[in-house]
Amino acid sequence: MIQRLVSFVLLLASVAMAQTGLPQAGVLLGGTTVTSPIIINNSGHRILAYTLLFDLGNGASYPSVFAMLGQLRKLPISSVGIAPGASFPHRSNVQFRDASGQSPTARATAVALDSVLFDDGTLVGPDKAGSFRPTHCRHSGREGCSCNLGNRK
Repeated sequence: MIQRLVSFVLLLASVAMAQTGLPQAGVLLGGTTVTSPIIINNSGHRILAYTLLFDLGNGASYPSVFAMLGQLRKLPISSVGIAPGASFPHRSNVQFRDASGQSPTARATAVALDSVLFDDGTLVGPDKAGSFRPTHCRHSGREGCSCNLGNRK
């Protein structure tokens, strides 16, 4: 009886944790800590790239982009990215450290799913980090896309 109750409580806790992210797009952010977020794809499309925004607790944030677009050079789109119904543990690709020797995300107090790029070219999320807006605008050909691509000559 107690074992069933504990299992039920753990299930409820994992469901509650997974309700962050971009639920309107079918993409949730799960995991148990800031250091081990999990992308949960409940949408009908493959996720080709996403950005997590780590809150550093001092008003600053650090974006961590994970893009699988390079795999398209060698693999068919049906095997690239995070498939519908799949989950993916985020692995930070940080290659540098701050003055204290820590990665920028080590001090994070919270994490949020900032943007997701799907296999059909749809970009969802606030994209506060500005990770995908220029890329999306260049390649989507959609009208009304507001980007600052800089002065191109």
